[in-house]
Amino acid sequence: MGKIRYIIASTLVILLFVVIHKQESEHLIIAPLNPGELQFTEFKDSIVFDGKIDEESWSKIPKHQLTYYSGNRKRKDDSTPPPLAHIQLANTAEYFVIGFNAPGRPNNKDIISAKDHEKDYANLWKEDTLEIFLGLEQDINKYFHFIVNPNGSLSDAYYTSSGRNAGWNSSFEAKTHKTGSSWSAEIKIPIVDLNFNPKTAWRIQVMHVRQQPRPQTIQLLENYQGSIHQPRLFSSIQVPQAIASRAFHINPFEQSNDGGLQVKFKSSIANKSNKDATFLIQCTSLNDDMHQQMINKEISVLKNNDSPLSLNLLCKDGINNSFEVKIINKTTGKLVSRQSFTVTPPSQALFNQMPKDTNELLKLVNLKFPIIDIHTHLNPDDFNKTTTNIIRDSGVEKLVSLNLNIQDTPENVKASIERYSKSYGNNVIPFFRLIGQYKWVDSKEETEQLLNNIRTAHKLGIKGWKIGKEIGLWARDTNNKLVQVDDPRLDPLFELMEELELPILIHSSDPDRFLLDLSIQAKQNPNTPSKQKILDDLFKRIKRHPKATFIAAHLVNLSHDPIRIAYLFDKYPNLYADLSGRIRQSQFRPKLSKWLYEHYSHRILFGTDGNASSVNFRSGRFYLYHRLILETDLPHIPAPRPGKGDLPTHIQGMSLSQQALENIYFKNARKILKMN
Repeated sequence: MGKIRYIIASTLVILLFVVIHKQESEHLIIAPLNPGELQFTEFKDSIVFDGKIDEESWSKIPKHQLTYYSGNRKRKDDSTPPPLAHIQLANTAEYFVIGFNAPGRPNNKDIISAKDHEKDYANLWKEDTLEIFLGLEQDINKYFHFIVNPNGSLSDAYYTSSGRNAGWNSSFEAKTHKTGSSWSAEIKIPIVDLNFNPKTAWRIQVMHVRQQPRPQTIQLLENYQGSIHQPRLFSSIQVPQAIASRAFHINPFEQSNDGGLQVKFKSSIANKSNKDATFLIQCTSLNDDMHQQMINKEISVLKNNDSPLSLNLLCKDGINNSFEVKIINKTTGKLVSRQSFTVTPPSQALFNQMPKDTNELLKLVNLKFPIIDIHTHLNPDDFNKTTTNIIRDSGVEKLVSLNLNIQDTPENVKASIERYSKSYGNNVIPFFRLIGQYKWVDSKEETEQLLNNIRTAHKLGIKGWKIGKEIGLWARDTNNKLVQVDDPRLDPLFELMEELELPILIHSSDPDRFLLDLSIQAKQNPNTPSKQKILDDLFKRIKRHPKATFIAAHLVNLSHDPIRIAYLFDKYPNLYADLSGRIRQSQFRPKLSKWLYEHYSHRILFGTDGNASSVNFRSGRFYLYHRLILETDLPHIPAPRPGKGDLPTHIQGMSLSQQALENIYFKNARKILKMN
């Protein structure tokens, strides 16, 4: 029965990918497919931009044939698939130019289903389309996405580790030409719209989709597994020197919003020339006061240096606010960057719908669902009368504290467990953790003593093991060698967890934005493994101990990728995950996140990463905001834990089903912790 359930679940994941993969997911990474290397060829002669690809100039540009996506289903109507399309990659000093030709079938069965739509039509990807992905070799979290249909309708977006920014707009153009069931296209992408820092190595992926006859046919430049939105698997391209050597480079603007009408757009200018330069920044509103100048300022950048650039713009309430920013080299008068973007700040009226009084918030949630918080960092002294009342009033039945140091003396461990048991009416469940470095792994005697400590603590009431992210990031042995999650010297501890049937709550790696932050990287050894390597080690460990229960903290630190989490749940039956500290990231992929919470609710546990120092925790709203997000469909619920960076400060409620809420809130925890 379990095997059948596994097959059905896996099939559903694949089908879901076909339906919604381009809307909002980055899906799973499996293994690199050794993508090939391509070359853009510079045009020597001009072309007529009409979509026909019939000039002599095109005949000098190499053709690259697309291949069939390995996941295509077998056709019932005709075993002969459509002929393969091909692309040609060219450039001028100002543009990437891509030629595309999709021949029709001999029996003329293909149907062009595309319709005419305005630019950035949301469902353009559902039609017959050509999709182009351009990214930078060494920045795999940022890439551009362009879509063209046979009628010349266009759509574009800019992706970062935070998700899809559909408000970003380029001035790319496309001309198409149709003949029966075949079509061709010429696409021009201005270099000034891309603004990546100067590198010679870029990445590209091209996808051609035919929707008719069903099932759809997908043809690719580079085959992939799981999701098209994986820049690691794009083909490498060597960009011609005329483009790669451009002296001035401006990163795409990224926006952050504090929940109000003031929106901050940040970027940076890189001056790679051997002279200081001054740039003129012109920001224009494209709303009803068309082309009225809003900002006109100068910024100086030293030679071979970078300079941050930020714009604070006041948007109008509840509408699409469109802006265009031009950056001009003041010395030459030449345009070096042109970017436009659209932002729709939420109406202030919606924020006013949220009650300010805690008692009013309580009326909006369903306290009949008890909560077991599997992930907190509360100490015995944190449970004063006020804190205890806040937790109890929010419907928290029990909570797990992850702060008990098992390496303390047995007497102190016993005293700590007793203090926990008294702090919240015997409703605090202690997990042990290992503090500091892992020098003990090289000593059999110290390892055995640690195992004895765990056995003793288990008899006293310890219910699980918390492993922090130091494993794989900075914990080191006596030789200063990094201790990895799958280090064989840790085997005795994991084997003891299997024997005692204690769950293992493990924090592996970190969100992408943490790992990419230079200030954090600087604190780590240069030889620190990649996030993918750390997660691979985790999965090896999980596979090695099938009888142990693993709870991956913080949604495996893959909250931006719900489909990959689903894949991991299918692959590892002993893997669970908690929501702690990642509920805000659900807004990056809202539909897929809700799908994951619903369809895999039997594998997700409620957790908060809560501690008594949090402002919302002390105010009594901490658990209520979590409940509102999971239980209601209210818009703009304040984040339980306000934080830094580009994370959403307000969240759309998910309105999960009763069954999903019961599983996540308490049923899964009761099962894992063996509670009656």
